[in-house]
Parts: sequence; structure tokens; C-alpha cells
Amino acid sequence: MKLPGLSPQPNYVVDLREIPDDLFPFAGTKAGNLGKLILAGFRVPEGYVLLTGAFDRFMKTNDLSPEVTQDAVLGSKIPEDIGDAIDWIATKMGESKLAVRSSGTAEDLTDESFAGQYETVLGVRGREELERAVLQCWASAFSPHVVEYRMKGKNGGKASMAVLIQKMVDAESAGVAFTANPVTMEREEVVINAVKGLGERLVSGHATPDEWVVKNNNPVCKVSSENSIGPEQAKEIAAVAKRVEEHFGSPQDIEWAVQSGELFLLQARPISTLKPKDEQVMPIPIKVEVPEGYWIRDEDHFKDPISPMEQSLLYSIYSSMWKRICKDLGIPIEGADFRNIGGYLYFHVIPPGGKDRSPPPPWLMPILVRIVPQIRSMNRRCVDAVRNDKHGRAVDSWYNELRPIFKDRIEKASSSILPELADKELEEHISATFGLYRELLEVHFRLAAAMSLPIWRFASFCQDSIGWDAPRIMEMLGSSTTIEPSRELARLAKIALKNPELLRTLESPLDEGAIEKIRNLDREFADYLVRYIREFGGETIGYDVSLPTIAEITSLIPSLIMEQARHQLGNSTKEWIGHDRENTVREARKIIELKAPEKIAQFDLLFQRADRAYSTLDDTQHLLMICRGILRRSFLELGIRLSERGVLRSPKDIFFLEESECVAALHGNDVNLLELVKKRKGEMMWANAHPGPKSYGKEPSPPPSMKSFPKEVQEVIQSSTWLQQALLTLPKEKNEGTISGTGVSSGVYTGPVRLVMNESEFGKVRRGDVLVCPTTAPTWTLLFSNVGALVTDMGGLLSHPSIIAREYGIPAVVGTGNATKLLQDGQLVKVDGSRGEVMLISMNDSKGYN
Repeated sequence: MKLPGLSPQPNYVVDLREIPDDLFPFAGTKAGNLGKLILAGFRVPEGYVLLTGAFDRFMKTNDLSPEVTQDAVLGSKIPEDIGDAIDWIATKMGESKLAVRSSGTAEDLTDESFAGQYETVLGVRGREELERAVLQCWASAFSPHVVEYRMKGKNGGKASMAVLIQKMVDAESAGVAFTANPVTMEREEVVINAVKGLGERLVSGHATPDEWVVKNNNPVCKVSSENSIGPEQAKEIAAVAKRVEEHFGSPQDIEWAVQSGELFLLQARPISTLKPKDEQVMPIPIKVEVPEGYWIRDEDHFKDPISPMEQSLLYSIYSSMWKRICKDLGIPIEGADFRNIGGYLYFHVIPPGGKDRSPPPPWLMPILVRIVPQIRSMNRRCVDAVRNDKHGRAVDSWYNELRPIFKDRIEKASSSILPELADKELEEHISATFGLYRELLEVHFRLAAAMSLPIWRFASFCQDSIGWDAPRIMEMLGSSTTIEPSRELARLAKIALKNPELLRTLESPLDEGAIEKIRNLDREFADYLVRYIREFGGETIGYDVSLPTIAEITSLIPSLIMEQARHQLGNSTKEWIGHDRENTVREARKIIELKAPEKIAQFDLLFQRADRAYSTLDDTQHLLMICRGILRRSFLELGIRLSERGVLRSPKDIFFLEESECVAALHGNDVNLLELVKKRKGEMMWANAHPGPKSYGKEPSPPPSMKSFPKEVQEVIQSSTWLQQALLTLPKEKNEGTISGTGVSSGVYTGPVRLVMNESEFGKVRRGDVLVCPTTAPTWTLLFSNVGALVTDMGGLLSHPSIIAREYGIPAVVGTGNATKLLQDGQLVKVDGSRGEVMLISMNDSKGYN
């Protein structure tokens, strides 16, 4: 007698839509839950279940024990009657592509989810492929990590497996949704992770998903890596997820996919990771202790709270480094220091004598310069540094000696195969890379200080001799490091345009499978792409080691190549080029030849020295970002090992530790890192909700008159003050409705606003946009070949966004203080990079034009 709902095959196959109650235990929890959802009216892809009886018969026929290996399972023969059942399912499904998933009897339970432990095979067609996929699912029950997981559970390690076979959803977007926030435990929030295409990219960890939080039917996008869904879809997904929660009576983790606008449920299971109270992360207030002096928040580099790991990297060198630099280059200050105040990074310039004081009256300065030993010593160092050209020699040393050495050391550090290193070798690798990072960081800041004098001299000469303003003068200086990533992207786009199928492939993120598919289509392009990822993909997307690298955001590079390709299609006779600064230099020389031809030689010398110094800033920053990326990958490898040993809950928790703490943990110290990480997560949660002010303390008085100091000291003080203002700004609050700042790259452009608050929103940018952001980091250069103008909250004449904008020849206004608050996506604005003004034209989202 046949059981209700079964196919003609004896007790092995059941229709997913018609699973009888008494067969739910034999269909596995995953299939059983989907069957219940179908009966409740939810949209689930049609399919069949190969019941656990088939698995049990397979094991018995082949005399396989519970200790069998995966290879032994894959090499065993499927009994004829089970083969007939598989053939029946294949016939029923026809030519459709199938998704074949395990459905374990201990899977997706309230206290044991087995999430991600078992096998999924996609794109299956025909009987032969289906049989192989079934074997893969059965074999996954005996992988080492599943066996270990199962042994810790309540069934004592017994394996039993059904297989779910459904028509595959050809997803435009897919992801997961949690009906309770798994981090904050907030039951009113639905958290959605979404990617373009198939959800396996998300589940396998090969993609950085978009993240939406929906509360009270109000969708908020927290991360926008791929722009895979919009607010209305987020609301629909959240509503369906909440209905699933109501149906099962507990918070659920669902997998979903969208095809042709229809939302399908692929899985539903209880959220087994809803943490008990001792694991829940709640905001923990940080005691705000402000040291004596005037402290400025470093929003140019660390807009968000600084991670404990990044802080430990800086703490080990910052203060002592600046003391050495100031002493060696004769800069008349004691140095600089930084502190974590309330979770945010603040810096403090230490004046002569170590304390901020009111300047002496002008009549007293000539006397003090002659009789105070500290001032006399400072003057001697400064005069010696200028007369012996220590600033220029530091720049020359970079090009002639240090640059090739650091590039070679970074190349060697990046070549290590981290998973193959023993613990001791990994520790040594981290220590060596950490040392390399410290050395390079000091060189970077030394060159930043050294470049001030030659650039200031050149700018002063041009202002006096030509009458140009500072932004116009800066357009004569350039850095090839800055624009090289975009030039290479343009070359990749040019190759891709020759192959329409290749372009279609680039619509998907770059996981390992995509690169292999690209290689089959165009080996030349694939090799070029791999070289590009190797050279530029290893940089972190920001200044904190906790932030991902470019390569980790798998959708970024293909989307940028596609934007370049679209541009080249519309401009077939014009390839993108950077700013033509050579013409600006020729124009300046012509003016000097007309006004004061005797100054041409002086102009050429000052230009050569300034241009050479200017390039060092971005050159060293590029190498620092690569080095930080190597450190990140190394710490993640350490995090993987510590999480496998139960010391951490997640590999990325490593960034909530300091460098010395995580290395000590590798040796098995007794510190409870789970509690320490939880505490620091709570502190960062509090800091994110309580951003610190732009400064603490009283702003120092203006410096005293320089007339009594030697000429060399006057030059160094003026150039150092100018550099600080050019690199870092302390924006003043502006009147509501006005948007003005420092014009740093000349020209006028009108186009639609695109707000990008952080690196996760790179995917929003389209060609012709006016990029409006708090500030930029070196990896943001990838966006600049697509934007028409730049507006930032932070920055000065020599800050990173200014350098990049000039190199790309786009108008830019920086240091507005409030542009990201006043402007919205789609508004049409006119950016005047010469006047430092941004004018709102309309609310229309139209294409930019000059």
C-alpha cells in the first residue's frame, strides 16, 4: 500500500507540496519547513524530497559505517530502486535547472541549525547530474566539520539525510532575512542581507552584501555594496519574513530569492544564534577623558570610531615618530600626539615647551630669541636643516633608496601563503609585517613634513610672480600613482568591449567561479584582470585595518569596468585621460617669460623640487594601504584559527583586539577574549551613537611675530603652518542652506548629487555624478574617472580628495563642513571649484553637463 502523497516509487519520494504529517521526520527539517510554508500559502519553488529511507538503504547496501569518509560515499553505488526514484524525479522536472540541497533530520532546529554545514548543488540537469548531486549531499553528512558539529549535538553523532530537489530560481537578487536583529536582539527589526544573482555568493562568503534594516515598515539601507534591492523590495521581504515568524511562532532566519519580480522562499529556520543575555552586545558608555591642550578630531582619516587593532598599530609609533621627525627637519615644535577620546581619534600639536601659552609681547621677542637656550637650540636645528637641505634630501632618499626597498619588502610579505604557515610562522609573519608597516608609516609622515618647504616655496613664488591662487598653482603638480588604477580600468574596459558575452559576465561579482568563466571566454582579459586585482585589490578601502580590501568587495571592480565600458561606447573616439597639467605648466612659464624672464630658471628649479616632493605623499600612501591589506589578511588568518579553537566567536572579532592581545592568545593565555571583544563591541556601538565634537580644549593663540627669527626659521614655520592647514582642516559650522568651502580644483560643473557616506556605497556612483562625501581615502580613486565634480565635508588644499580631484581634472570644493547634511541624492547642483561654492539648481536627477 502506498502512503498518501507519495510517487509510485516505494517510500523514497514525496512531493514537496504534499508531505504527510507522519513523513515530516523523514523529509528532513529543511524540506519539512518548506512544505509547511507551501500549505500556508507562501511562494516556494516546486520540487520533491528524496526521503531518509533512501539514504539508509544506500548506507546499508554499500555496508558503510557512520565513520565512513566522504570519498567512500562518493565512490559507492546507488541501489537500483533508489536510482529509479532519482530517474523518476529527473523525468518529472524535465529540462529545468535544479537546485539540490541536503535536508538533514537534525538541521534547522531551534538549538542546532547546522547552517552552512551541508551541501548544495545548483544548476543540475538530467538524471546523471542529479544522481551525482544526491551523492554529494549524502557525502556532506560525513565531512569532518559536520561530524564534529553533530557529535556535539543531542543525537550523539548519528547521520540521517533527506535530499530536497527543486526547480532552481534564476535569481536577479537573493539573500537572507532575520526577523530579529541577531546583533542587538531587537525583535522589532528585520535585518536583510542581499546580493545580486544567486544567494550562494552570500552564503559562501564570496560577497559583501547590501544590508537593510526594516523597523515599523521603514526600510533603512545600512550598507550598499551591490544595490541589489530597493526600499520597496526590502519592505516586501520584511513583511513576508514577519509572516513566516508568525506562522512558526518564533524568530526566523529565511533565505529568499527574487525572479521576474516575484519573491520566493528557499528556506526558513529558527534563529539559533539569538544570543543568551550573557552574549548580547549592548552599548557600553565610554568614559571621556580629555588630556590637557587643544585636540582636533582626525575626521580626514578616521570619520568613524577607530578599531582597537588600528589603534594599537598607531600607538606603538606615533608620538616618538613625530618627535624624531620634528627634530631631524628642524620643525619648531616638540612633536605631535594622538589620543582615543570617546572612541574617536584626536591629535594634538605639541608646542615648544610642551604647553600652549599666550605669545609674549612683540617687544620681548628679540630678547627671548637671544637669551632663552631652548629657543636658541631650536633656531640652530632649523637653520641647519634648511641650509643642509634636509627636506630635499629626505625626498631624494625616497626615490633613490627607500622606495625600491619598501616595494620589494611588501612584495615578499604579500607572497606568503597564510593558511600553510604554522602558528609560530604566522606570528613571525605578523611581527615582520607590523614592523614593515611602522617603518613605512614613519617614512610617510617624514615625507609629508619634508614636502612642506619645497611646495610652499613654489606656491609663494607663483603667487608673487604670476598672481595665481593656490588651487590653480597646485594643478601644476601631479602624481602618477593616483590615476594608474583608473587608467588600468579603462584598458580592461576596452578589451571587454570586444566580447559582449564577457560584458554580460561582468554584471556579476568576481568570485572564483566567475574568474574561471572569464578565463574560458577571454584568457587575455582574465590574465589582465588577475594582475589588476593583485596590484590594486589588496588595498584596504579606508585607513582602518578592520575595513575590507578592494578585492573583498567582489562586485566593485566589475561594476567599475562596466561604467568605463559604457563611457567608451558613448565616446568611441575619446579615451579617458587625467588632468593635462603640462599645459598648465607651459602657461605659467609663458606668463613669467613675459613678466620677468630672468625668473624662468628659478621657476623651473622650484617646480622640479615641488613636483618631486608632491608625488611622495600619494606614493607612500599607496604602499601603506597595500601593507595594511597584508596585515588585515594576516590578522584574519589568525582570527580563523582562534575562532576554530573557541577563543573568538568570529574571525573578524580579531579587530576588536590589540595586536599584542591576539598574538598572546595564539599562545593560549588565560584572558577571556570573548568577554573582552563583547565589551569593546559595546563601546564601539556607544561611540557610533555619540560622535565626539570636532575639537576639545581652547584653540591656541596666534603665533608670535617671526621678525626676530632667522630667515630659515621663518620659512619653516610658515611652510609647516601652511601644510597643516592644507592637509587637515577644522571646518566651522555653516549657516543652514549655504554650501561653501575651499576651492581646490578649478572649473565649473553641473550634475546630479550622489551621496556616498562610506566605502560600502561605492556601487551608487554613476558616470557624471557629483560625488558628495565626508572625505576620501586612496582607494576612492577608483571612482574618480566616473564623477564630474567632488564636494567633501572635510579636507584642505593638500588633503587626499584635493590631490585626486586635481589629478583627474574635475572641479572640487572641500572642507564645506555640511555638504553631506544639506544635499540629497538626485539634486542638481553647480560646483565652482575656483570660487569654492556649491549652488543648488533643482531636485531633478539629470545627467551632468559642463
